[in-house]
Amino acid sequence: MKCHEAKHRVDPFMDGELSVPENLQVLEHLNLCRACAAVYEGEKALRAALKAQLGSEKAPRSVVDRLSRVSGPAAEPDRRRWGALAAAVFFVTLAAALLFTPPAEIPRLLAAEVSAKHDETRDGFCGRTGPDRLCVCPGCCPDRDRPMEKFFKRHVPYDVCAHDLAKLGYAFAGATIWEHRGSKVCWTIQQDGKGRTVTHALVATPLARPSAPLVFRDGPHPVVMKPAGAPGMTCVFIFDDAAEADRFLAAMGMR
Repeated sequence: MKCHEAKHRVDPFMDGELSVPENLQVLEHLNLCRACAAVYEGEKALRAALKAQLGSEKAPRSVVDRLSRVSGPAAEPDRRRWGALAAAVFFVTLAAALLFTPPAEIPRLLAAEVSAKHDETRDGFCGRTGPDRLCVCPGCCPDRDRPMEKFFKRHVPYDVCAHDLAKLGYAFAGATIWEHRGSKVCWTIQQDGKGRTVTHALVATPLARPSAPLVFRDGPHPVVMKPAGAPGMTCVFIFDDAAEADRFLAAMGMR
């Protein structure tokens, strides 16, 4: 996607009006292009400012007093006029709230996004360790004393749940940090002896209810979302295939 195409799609992207493929294209472009990302952040800040301003405005006291004095048959035209005005104000305020409120997190859209991230990171970062990525193999990471915990502590102030899947035959291969909706996502990669991979994202958004996980099977990779231990956060697991997702759900008692 080119810059002019991305900029034309910023507003419908924020309003949740694009299709899933178009959303993914915009997200990919915003992750790669600082100029368009700045346009997006500016638009988001403008909407937040307008929303705050609209929310703080109150009707003048004179208007409130006049409405309260309207009574009796002779005042019927005034009542109709002010009733129409009140209805117009209500609908304008409602429209403004819808316009200037950023779209809520859509679990299915997030599932598509993390599925793409799964493909990007499933092989780990061996030989490519950097400030925002960590390989935990002995050759890349000689520090064996909780290296992932130390890595995440450099990026986020809270404890990160890594979810060790050793009982399913998986071992940690690496970790990384990436940005999602202005928040940092803590991402871990685990692999087994057969070359299968499970990736895990800790997302700072409440998506799944405690009673049952959200399971998406219609994308390129099965995705399972469940509440994290920390309030207001969600654990997202991405699997190579449906069989591994089912094995995970059975092991965790979530089937």
